[in-house]
Amino acid sequence: MLTSGLIATIVLTALTVSVPAMDSRLTAREAGRAAVAAAGSSTISTYGMDRAWRYGLEYYTRRPLNEWQADATSVLVTTPAGAAELRAQGHTVEILTPVSANAVVLHVTPAR
Repeated sequence: MLTSGLIATIVLTALTVSVPAMDSRLTAREAGRAAVAAAGSSTISTYGMDRAWRYGLEYYTRRPLNEWQADATSVLVTTPAGAAELRAQGHTVEILTPVSANAVVLHVTPAR
């Protein structure tokens, strides 16, 4: 009896601590929430995200997302490498929410 109670406690602890921490690495849920909070009703774009993440972002933001065009100021969801690439191209990048190793939400202003 004591053993089954201990196992149940360990499993419950693992689920309440580990699973939420893994969510932002495995799904687009947190990135989508952060993007909506940052953009409100404004446009959200993506840059260099793989197709699975892009579909997930569209699901969690409940709107279609287009790949960012270099002539538009926008709230953008990209990878950390994508943010570095945009900076290297001369765009102004303000990181709003570093979600995970897979996604950051940022505000980008095109280079002039």
